[in-house]
Amino acid sequence: MDDGFVSTPLRLCARRAGWLLALLSCAYLAWLTWKSLTTQGAAALQWPSLVPVLVALTASVLAMMAVAVGWYVLLRGLTGRIPFWRTLGAFALSQPAKYVPGNVLHFASRHALSRGDGMGHGDLIAATVLESASLVTIGLLFGAQSIRTWLADEGWASSARLMALAALLLWTAALAWVLLRHRARWRSVLWATVVHLMCAAGYFVCSALALGILGGEELQLLSATEVVAAIALSWVAGYLAIGAPGGIGIREALLLAFLGASATNSALLGAILTQRACMIGADLLLFASAALSNRNSRMSGNPQ
Repeated sequence: MDDGFVSTPLRLCARRAGWLLALLSCAYLAWLTWKSLTTQGAAALQWPSLVPVLVALTASVLAMMAVAVGWYVLLRGLTGRIPFWRTLGAFALSQPAKYVPGNVLHFASRHALSRGDGMGHGDLIAATVLESASLVTIGLLFGAQSIRTWLADEGWASSARLMALAALLLWTAALAWVLLRHRARWRSVLWATVVHLMCAAGYFVCSALALGILGGEELQLLSATEVVAAIALSWVAGYLAIGAPGGIGIREALLLAFLGASATNSALLGAILTQRACMIGADLLLFASAALSNRNSRMSGNPQ
């Protein structure tokens, strides 16, 4: 097990590397957003009004906060000695990096920032493995219950069961690997993993709530379960697509495929794109909050 000790020069280099990745990612994301907004034909879409957008943005922030708290709980279960706000801050600062081509640099940025705070390499790796396994597992379990409805084929019933079984096996394998490396803290690791599963479920529910608010009447023929399942499955596909920055394009295409047949008109596309914008906005809001908090803590001399 990693003792968490990191030398001062290494901590400084790691923190600078994490900040550099985060800032470059924000610059790239700003360019990507500007390019998308200036694309011809965007004005022809039907966009949601301001109030639903603000409510959806709030739901998106809550979704990201659920994942951030889950990350903290995992690390605390593995180490038992981490600062709450700095851990959440490292998570928030790293999120824009997922929009850089490769879809993996947010892991590197978060790892570097956390190492800069003195956290152990082995603990961070174990927490990342559990985090990924929990999110994918919950996503597949949510999706398995609705895939038969979308495909309208009884033959897919067995596929749905296999999907759920594969999800549970994935989570069990990840948990077993981590427990072997952290035998001394197996109780706290188990508890943290259960809490993270609930946080992962909260992430998908809040994300689905955001889309439901934006879709309005366009999604009235769908049940809440189907919307959550569509969000979850599209998220898993985007998460596992290493080359897709933040799953952009893949998740939106799958949402259209899953929900389009039941939606009432083409305004669904505007709702889906706005939901993506809300998720990006949530990432940037949390990034800005963490950066401001970090600046204030350095000025006051309080490491939080």
